[in-house]
Formats: sequence, C-alpha cells, structure tokens
Amino acid sequence: MITIKRSRLERFFSTYESEVTKRNYKLMLTKYFKLFYGEGTLEEQVEKYFAEKRDYEEDVRNYFSTLLTRPPKSVEVAMSMARTFLSDNEIEFPSRFWKELRRKKKGHGPITQDKIPTQEELRHIIMQLPLNGRAFFLTLASSGMRIGEALQLTQDDVDFQTNPVIIRIRAARAYTRKTSIVPDAIYNSCFDILNFLWWR
Repeated sequence: MITIKRSRLERFFSTYESEVTKRNYKLMLTKYFKLFYGEGTLEEQVEKYFAEKRDYEEDVRNYFSTLLTRPPKSVEVAMSMARTFLSDNEIEFPSRFWKELRRKKKGHGPITQDKIPTQEELRHIIMQLPLNGRAFFLTLASSGMRIGEALQLTQDDVDFQTNPVIIRIRAARAYTRKTSIVPDAIYNSCFDILNFLWWR
C-alpha cells in the first residue's frame, strides 16, 4: 500500500470545510511568510520555514509589528490565525508571550473615522444611484428625515399640491410634525419615482 505524504499546508487546510476560512488563512499565511522569503510558492515556504532552526517567537513579534497600523480587530484575527497555524505544527508559546503582545495592541474595536462629505462628493454619490435611490437620497437630504422615518411614509403623508411639497412625518410619539422639501430637488426630477415607491 502506497501512502502519499501530504504537505503541512494540505494537512492544515483539510481540517476546514469552509472555502472562505481557507481563503482567509491563505491570505494571512502569504503575508506571514513573505516577511521571511521573497520567492517560492506558499507551500514551499511553509516547508522550508519549519525545516529551519528559527526563533519562532521573534518571527511572530516581527509579524505582529507589521500589523500595528491596522484596526485592533483585524490584528486580533490575524494573530489568532498565526497562533492556530503554528500550534497545528507543534510550535507552542507560553501564555505570557501572547499576553505581552495583547498589551501592545492598541484599542479593542474597529477604527472608524467620521467625515462630512463635501457637496462634490455628495453629487458624485447621487449620480451613481439608480433613480429610485436618487429620489430617496434627495428626500432625506432636503427634508432632514431619518431613514426610519422615510421608510414609514405612505402616499397620504405627501402633499404634492403645495409648493414646496409638504411631507408629514410620522413621529414616534402621538404628535406629527411637518417638513418641507425643495421642489427643484425632488418634485420636478423624481415625482414619478416617488409615486412608484409609495404605491408599491
């Protein structure tokens, strides 16, 4: 009976069924081993890596340092993948090592940055939308409605006979407030689309 020896990479991937998981691990491993080897396939790099006598802790520290500009959650996922792959290949570090790296990680959640779009950016966004999306976007922008409020609108809430058009917004409490929208932005260009949306 002939036994075909599988590579470390093949053996590791065989433990996962999800193609998405395999793809994510492959991306992470490619970045990890690219730090140490410039050429060769990922499979060749993996085999070479574990055949050498290396300071694995120092390798992981170096990899960790390349992640510090990324969002904390991304760092956490990448390091967890690295730890799992090394462990699968019988490379284990004491818990204090991982605690040391965690202390150096900045923050705990995703990094977001709020930015008010410019008029030009808004115009560009609007031009990429289909007509119904454009009508919805312009209605929100010109009336000050929240998305949830706009989604509750019915045909009876809009008075097209007035100038400017009046939209009666359904409030969370018992009262109803009114708001006006600019007819040039909505009524003249998007009347048919708005009418379709409210009668759908």
